[in-house]
Amino acid sequence: MDEGKQVFPVSCNFSYLDILGNNFTKYLKIMSERHGVPPELLELELTESVAAQHIDVVNSSGKELSNYGFRLSIDDFGAGYSSLSLLQILKIDVLKLDRTFIQRGLEGKLAHDLVSSLVSTFKNNSIQIVFEGIETEEQVNFVKSLGCSIVQGFYYSKPLPLSEFEEKYLNPPKV
Repeated sequence: MDEGKQVFPVSCNFSYLDILGNNFTKYLKIMSERHGVPPELLELELTESVAAQHIDVVNSSGKELSNYGFRLSIDDFGAGYSSLSLLQILKIDVLKLDRTFIQRGLEGKLAHDLVSSLVSTFKNNSIQIVFEGIETEEQVNFVKSLGCSIVQGFYYSKPLPLSEFEEKYLNPPKV
């Protein structure tokens, strides 16, 4: 941000124990202010199983975090519970669809239609969709056909150490 470069939200994994901690939401707000990072650039990520098992605590903390401007993300959606009622209760900003959605979506018409309907429903309710586990061009094209553009997976890059990430994406060689 200080260098005037475009910035994107950073997603941070949190556990149930983090959320249970005293003044978790207040602490995040203070750290955001202290370091000059706008809350909307910090995406707090919980797995679907944690959110489902501790829905009352996650809902309470999630509302407070949302009021401060932080974004709430559910990771690995569809890997286990796939509880649509979870989405009715929690205020979710970002939904990271488990790799099984992309795999099943390419298996036949019913699976394709199901994934397409879910994506449409989420988008109509202002929930940002991220497809996880993208590894092939066919999968990229499928995601694009659904009107989605945010993906993560080995198709683009494997996890990188910070220095390699900076070299590859922040300081690319000048041509």
